[in-house]
Amino acid sequence: MTRLKKYSSPEFIDYQRTIIEHPNYIGLDYAGSWVKAGKSSAGKIRKKWADKKINDLNIVGSGVYAKLMYKIHPFKEKPCQICGLKMSLDYIYPNKKFSDKLINVLNINKDEDYTIKSIYDIFIDINPELNKKLTSLIRATLKNKDTEDLDTPELIKNLIEESRLGLIKSLGPGAMSNFPDRFDGFHSYNRCCRSTEDGGRSVDNLKSYSKDRRAYEAWSDGNHRAANQLMGDKIFLKTGLSADHLGPISLGFIHDPRFMKVMTSGENSAKRDRLILSDLIKIINIEEKENINASSWFCRLIWEEIKKEIIRGHYILNHEVLNDYQIKLKRNKDLFFKILANIASNKNGVEFLTWYLGQRYKFQDNYLYNYKLETDISSENFGSIKLKTHRNITARANGEESRAVRIGLESINDYVSKENRKINEELNEVERKKLDDLVYNLSFPDDFEKILAGLKVLMTVIQIRILGT
Repeated sequence: MTRLKKYSSPEFIDYQRTIIEHPNYIGLDYAGSWVKAGKSSAGKIRKKWADKKINDLNIVGSGVYAKLMYKIHPFKEKPCQICGLKMSLDYIYPNKKFSDKLINVLNINKDEDYTIKSIYDIFIDINPELNKKLTSLIRATLKNKDTEDLDTPELIKNLIEESRLGLIKSLGPGAMSNFPDRFDGFHSYNRCCRSTEDGGRSVDNLKSYSKDRRAYEAWSDGNHRAANQLMGDKIFLKTGLSADHLGPISLGFIHDPRFMKVMTSGENSAKRDRLILSDLIKIINIEEKENINASSWFCRLIWEEIKKEIIRGHYILNHEVLNDYQIKLKRNKDLFFKILANIASNKNGVEFLTWYLGQRYKFQDNYLYNYKLETDISSENFGSIKLKTHRNITARANGEESRAVRIGLESINDYVSKENRKINEELNEVERKKLDDLVYNLSFPDDFEKILAGLKVLMTVIQIRILGT
């Protein structure tokens, strides 16, 4: 089927021409197209250009590409590809929860597209009472509580800065960063049209992302009870900090507090599911210290190969190699979930998966304990288990297993129902035959252990094939 070319507004076409010809982008490879995949040869050339700029401008910290493209952008605003509406690239647009608070406190029209600056300019400057309400709301929102001497414009400046740093989620930009995929470094759809034009950001798709994370905690190995306890610790409440997995559980690493570190929500968002060399080295050290494996069984061969690269002394300094392993893990994950979906669609398949998830929940009886964890964010042993005590299993606690099973089963359908995934793997003939044998064995539901053994063999064969390609 022929794919229709996406419409571009006249304002966006003029904007593209201006940016391409602007001296701030001299040397940045256009390569015949505004859009180039980051993993393409043109995308890699664009990154090399940006890396030099980042070094020259001494840009540091997380999200360096986003910082660079904002810094060199000549206008700090851009029109939307679809509707042509020009929006700022700065963090000045209230996100939904904060917008609801503004509407409630200031009694403003919820249908208007206000920025935090326009709210002040239009309403506050002529209404002292509203000004007082706004400053009270902002002070309650900011992480920095030493704000009593700041006037409203200064408070707004702090609100923008904390949102930009990811400490709070009150404000967002008119267009999210997207370098090197977009020549200017920003999504072509502004926030005005992104939810309707970008399939990956549709309301339904976004709602399912939160379910993806919890579901992977059900399918990945690890001490889920202790990990969830750490993520809910008071050190993360209203601090802008979160416990991040050193190895992304979305790629198959385990959900365990020993393999977590502290990041701001902004850093966490910028990292996404990338493999970070320093994190991988730390994972290996923790594995040796704790005598534990950081990967789930279904991706263990790939993780062992990554470790070999590091332990040999290669250290995978090349980002392309890290990206290649990330893709391998994604391909493996894609097939794993498709296999689960195939199993679920066959007779006794759901019963087998329910049994497996129940086994996973009861792994090493971790669910029976409460944990005292190292929560000092400056400690090298952050996340380590200091003490465990038997918990009181209440009626509510008894429902945890059924909840874990339900989320795990729902995640299979959620995963395969998404049509806009960049990774779309298929089983080869040998793998298909092994899956057929596995499905045949489902006819004998009294031997779920044998079926699980067959599933593990199949995932081993798949990983060997993926590692060789």
